[in-house]
Amino acid sequence: PAGTAGRRRYLRIDALEGHIKAVVDGFRAGEIFPGYGLATEFRIEEHAAALDFLRRFLDSARYRRARESRAGREQKLEALVGLAEILPKAFSPRTSPLAPRRPEGAAKPAGQQLPGLDTLFDIPRRYMRVLDESADGVGVEYDDDPARPVGVGTVVTLHQDDVSAPLLCEVMRRTINPGGKARLGLRILSRAPKKIRLWRPAHGAAVNAVYVPSEDASGQVDSLLVAESDFLQHESLEARFDDRVFVLRMNRVRYHGRGWHLAGFEVCEERAPGAAPPAAPDGGLSLSS
Repeated sequence: PAGTAGRRRYLRIDALEGHIKAVVDGFRAGEIFPGYGLATEFRIEEHAAALDFLRRFLDSARYRRARESRAGREQKLEALVGLAEILPKAFSPRTSPLAPRRPEGAAKPAGQQLPGLDTLFDIPRRYMRVLDESADGVGVEYDDDPARPVGVGTVVTLHQDDVSAPLLCEVMRRTINPGGKARLGLRILSRAPKKIRLWRPAHGAAVNAVYVPSEDASGQVDSLLVAESDFLQHESLEARFDDRVFVLRMNRVRYHGRGWHLAGFEVCEERAPGAAPPAAPDGGLSLSS
């Protein structure tokens, strides 16, 4: 305790991260924290839920503290808004300031097939001016466009260049200032997101997602950001690489917003490419997509 006032007791918030790590390390060693009392009757899911709650509390406390130490900043960055823009564009090279047009002499679409809008029109990119930034958040300003709205709960990526990873954020606050300028308060979800393609083994359908790494070196707290329509709790998905196939099982939703879920996952199987999955035991239960 850092101090007391009457019957109140104050704890140092910085120590909570170490306590969480100690509990997680104990679980990996087969020990249940604290090893006595009511906690010994908890199911493993209840322990996991308590740890998730404490992590959210720690993130919230750090966010509030970080807001008090924001640094002023002036920078203009490209922004992509919503998964419909982020998944196809945020993780590929973007060298032209305008969307490509249909090349001269290219064949016109036949029948009722319609070309994409960005092949017909030069669609300008959207830029936002960074006003301030802290460890956990960013304040930005941009020219409000009712035809391209940005609402609270939407995911946004900010791009400094084609080399650096985009900044993955969630819109937490939105205000309109006189003159048509909109200001957003963004919470940083990840500074190093990566796009990953997953597969539903039952019917081979692909699911595009954003891999959100954590600061935990073991990867136990890593998560996946997927479209709300693609999320099924406890579903098994395959991550296929040249030399390995990993079977991931989605679990608890940690955050959710407008059209997306950020959920944890566990790696429940690893095998070589082309190898058949292990058969379920007779009379047992088989998990499938």
